[in-house]
Amino acid sequence: MKLDVRVKLILIVLSATFASLNTNIIAESLMMTAVTVLLSLCTKAVRWRPLLVYAIFLSVQYYVFPVSLRAVVFLLSIFVVNVRNFLPTALCIMLLYETTTVSQLMSALTKMHIGRQLTVTLAVVMRYIPCLGEELSAIRDALAVRNITAGMTSPFRRAAAKAEAFCIPLIISSVRTANDLSAAAVTRGIDEPCMPSCRSATHFGVPDIIVLSAILFAVGWAVYMEYFV
Repeated sequence: MKLDVRVKLILIVLSATFASLNTNIIAESLMMTAVTVLLSLCTKAVRWRPLLVYAIFLSVQYYVFPVSLRAVVFLLSIFVVNVRNFLPTALCIMLLYETTTVSQLMSALTKMHIGRQLTVTLAVVMRYIPCLGEELSAIRDALAVRNITAGMTSPFRRAAAKAEAFCIPLIISSVRTANDLSAAAVTRGIDEPCMPSCRSATHFGVPDIIVLSAILFAVGWAVYMEYFV
């Protein structure tokens, strides 16, 4: 199933709104299940790990916290609750990232009359994330080959050496990669004032209408329960 890019962007905003307003755990579970099914349909792959993560956080809140020390609950409750609430939003962001190309994103943002400052920034960020993953993998492989902590007995020195050997190359490569991507974007005319074109047409279809209707109903229900009940 394919969704319009504008629908994916609206999904991110409305799912975050729902997570901020909703206080019903059943509605939240239904939202999480629906977004997971939508992600599976759009990526044509069964996604069960998000539901497992959600179930773990839910179990920790309702079964572990009641029998835990008050200090542990105080330290971890905010993190657990907030991560659980915004897991559907994180899945919507994952849906946008995995099923949308940079050209499609820029075409959709242009049709929405979004400013150039935001569209160029998002385009560079979407191209930067895969490059960052490749850099992280290369740094891990290099550290494994060099074994820089050989001969160090202190765990603190080993941790400090690993952190230094990991962070310094990452910072340098990140700056270099960002500069290269910016230069490539300018070369392709990403900052030209004229309207950019895209080979894939963006238009609303029946799946877009169904998904938008469902998320609007969920947000409307959350607003009603929050302010009118």
